[in-house]
Amino acid sequence: MKRFFTALFVVLGTVTTFAKTYTGKLVVYINGNIADNSTATINVDQQGDGTYKLSLANFP
Repeated sequence: MKRFFTALFVVLGTVTTFAKTYTGKLVVYINGNIADNSTATINVDQQGDGTYKLSLANFP
């Protein structure tokens, strides 16, 4: 029974770990020059097939 709850905790922790939202400064360089320097939000979601989906909303 102890193993079951440990495994359940690990699975739940893994599922909640991979749906993350990151907010921070986004700096875009084009040919060595700064094209944009703003705050951005990036969403990272793990898909069922083991791949990840990155979403960058409102990209300037």
